[in-house]
Amino acid sequence: MRRSRPAGPPTIASIQREAVERLKAALFGSDPYARRRYILDFHQEFRSFRRRVGWKELASASGRADIVFVGDYHALSSCQVFAVRLLEEMVRRHPGRVVLAMEMVFGRHQRVLDRFLAGEIDESDFLRRIRYEQDWGYPWEGYRAIFNAARRLKVPVLAADAEPRGGLATIRRRDTHAAARIASVFAAGGQPRILVLFGESHLARGHLPTQVHGALRRRNLTARSLVIVQNVEAIWWQLAEQGHEETDAVLVSREKYVVFNASPLVKYEAYRQTLDRWRGELYDDGRPDLTPTVHHMIDTILRFLGVDPYRQRLVRPGGADFLVDLYPDVFPVEDEEELRSVLLSEGMNGADATVEAAALGRRGSRYVAPINSLFIRSFELLASVEEATRFIRAVLGGRLSFPPALVAREPAQGPVAILEEALAFFGSKVIDPSRRPIIVFDPDLPTASGRASVSHAGSGVMEEGRRLGQGLYEGYHAGLIDRRGILALFRRDLSRPGTATTVLAALRERLGSGSPPGPPPQARKTKRTG
Repeated sequence: MRRSRPAGPPTIASIQREAVERLKAALFGSDPYARRRYILDFHQEFRSFRRRVGWKELASASGRADIVFVGDYHALSSCQVFAVRLLEEMVRRHPGRVVLAMEMVFGRHQRVLDRFLAGEIDESDFLRRIRYEQDWGYPWEGYRAIFNAARRLKVPVLAADAEPRGGLATIRRRDTHAAARIASVFAAGGQPRILVLFGESHLARGHLPTQVHGALRRRNLTARSLVIVQNVEAIWWQLAEQGHEETDAVLVSREKYVVFNASPLVKYEAYRQTLDRWRGELYDDGRPDLTPTVHHMIDTILRFLGVDPYRQRLVRPGGADFLVDLYPDVFPVEDEEELRSVLLSEGMNGADATVEAAALGRRGSRYVAPINSLFIRSFELLASVEEATRFIRAVLGGRLSFPPALVAREPAQGPVAILEEALAFFGSKVIDPSRRPIIVFDPDLPTASGRASVSHAGSGVMEEGRRLGQGLYEGYHAGLIDRRGILALFRRDLSRPGTATTVLAALRERLGSGSPPGPPPQARKTKRTG
């Protein structure tokens, strides 16, 4: 049953959709390939689903198949994380028989790939020899994880693609080439189980899977196949409308599934960053400029809160500034020591700079309120969104100083820290509603799916805050708290003694203790519509 849409405040899903449409318009404009038959085949095949499923069903189905085709959205590292998890599961069920076939490497580079996996050449030499940046160019981190897993699991990797890659003119010939290489693995004997990792559009009916079965028939061979694609936008919106955006997988049709490890907004932001890098929109030292991504996330969260940054004015000594004029600077840093050096050069004392640098080390990103800047060491979108949410909390809570004070904020402790962590996690839920804190992570789901937030040793306050943030999100949808109530939390001054304790107790009571927040996510049936 779909959610009704009465007049009133926009839902998180509608805000997500607006943000995605704006982003897609900026990224693709009038995409010349969008109406091509090859692309339409995919969208028409994966436009609805039968039912939601769990990891056990998905793993069992992959265990029965001889070939598992997995759709890869190349710019999104969580897609490669899922491929690693599935590869591990296949090796567990079929030790010594699994082969990985990858679009990323051309068949002519098979020997180079073999030498890399054998440790005969290092990573930089491998990337240079296969012309990684020139011929592929997507973020390397996710693919590094795949190759590391293949080496650890002793899984041979088949270089399956062929040149040229540009456009759709030769894509069917590339499918035919890949199919012949995959069929040759079966022809060699040994009853292999193959995980085929290719771009999602290759996996529609009549594309690569059909070509593979045709190549096998010509050799008098047969194989059972399974198709798994990831993060299909049309189906994600349907799930969100039904209140099931935390679903991990759905059955589309017989032996066809879709898994989810990112919202559409996260998916297209990842592509935006890849395009920016291809266009050379980098800092002088070659590091990416993540300012547009962070500011877009701030815009989206403010949209949910009902705050217009172009109209909201913040009073300061001698005048007022529009909120949009106070958006933070965003800088990449190599490590904690570089951040510490930057803060010292800005006049912050050594002890406070060390505190901020340590926080960067734990989180990968750090918003430093005294200089209104967000620093990113290792970019993980939702971790950076949490820090962007801390900016929103600081600016709406009146904690930005004019001019900036070069003294670090006092480290939040106890109830203050829990509330700050809850709001930061809630902000990340606005961007990706499927995200879950590790504390409510379903043990039946793949532990490497990328859906749970990262947990750190000794981070009890962090986990408690994120659990409360999850409860705040679910409480909003259950009608226990509205947007005005959440905005009030962002604006609340917690500096007076005892205030945070009172606010935390009242919020927990309002949400129904917040510990833990309700039944497992897939058990929820209804949600707030406005």
